[in-house]
Amino acid sequence: MHIRKKTGVSVLAMVIFMIGVTFIAYPSKSVQAQTKTFNLKYTGVYPPTDRFEVTSVWWCRELEKRSNGRVKINLYFNQALGKIYDYPKMLKGGVADIGQFTNAAAEFPVLRSFHAPYVIPSSVRSVDAFWTLYYKGFLKELDDFKPLWWQPTDTFYFMFRNKKVTKLEELKGLKIRGLPGFGAEFNEALGATGVAIPGADVYQALERGTVDGLSTVPSYAQSIKLHEVMKYWLWEPVFSGGNLMCMTKKLYNSFPPDIQVVIEQLNAEARVVFTDSWKTATQDKEAVRKLGWEVYELSPDEHARWKKVGQQVVDKWVAENEAKGIPARQVIELLSRVMNFE
Repeated sequence: MHIRKKTGVSVLAMVIFMIGVTFIAYPSKSVQAQTKTFNLKYTGVYPPTDRFEVTSVWWCRELEKRSNGRVKINLYFNQALGKIYDYPKMLKGGVADIGQFTNAAAEFPVLRSFHAPYVIPSSVRSVDAFWTLYYKGFLKELDDFKPLWWQPTDTFYFMFRNKKVTKLEELKGLKIRGLPGFGAEFNEALGATGVAIPGADVYQALERGTVDGLSTVPSYAQSIKLHEVMKYWLWEPVFSGGNLMCMTKKLYNSFPPDIQVVIEQLNAEARVVFTDSWKTATQDKEAVRKLGWEVYELSPDEHARWKKVGQQVVDKWVAENEAKGIPARQVIELLSRVMNFE
């Protein structure tokens, strides 16, 4: 009797010991998640000193620090891992883990609406516009991705090499470079000849006179010194766009809850950090004037004519996308309400 009792106790002790050893050797999933290290790659479009990258660098380094080193991020800039239009495929394929998506990417037909003429000409309002579309459920094209924060680009304006354009008729015969999609279509609708030129070749094309003008943003015009080869800046706000910092939902869901909390905190803070780098329209106008541009505006009547042409371009886009099953009319109406909200 005593021997059996002793034997039972010994067996029980052995079982407890083996359970303990098993727990030490094979920690629970929650414990493993808390200790797992994530080695990620960030793919950037611009040099690390560009304001679009400064906030991204801050976000990545803060995530490393606040995760106590469990997240490590290698940073690649100047499209070293691939071109910006390929970033959605790159993130899905694991070539990179975090990156900036341009709203002009072909995969995002609804986001391309941000370049619709005169719909969202304010870069500040484009932030509200993005999150309104997202939370209203219009951005199904982002279902595989986890948006982190929206980085609006500056407003796009027209610049001309050596001809001061003050009315539509004066655009005829001019070769104007614009962004793919709405940018090029609007140039053509205005009566100009659209020209597709990579950004790296714009300065030389203007210098040689193979291009007469372009639509672009103040920061880009200043960064490549377009004032050296152009004279006239038409201060006619046409549209704005943006880059969306993203990762896949699959990656986001692989993080333990505490790292997800850190990411959400950083997303909110990044919007403030990026906003601090913005310049107002007044500051931009003064900066380009100091560089020697002649900055001028259209007359009210002429502005109305250009806006009417822009509406025709938008109506065409709406009809084409409605035929594809995309609620394009609702999207434009919603963006217009955001833009006009007081």
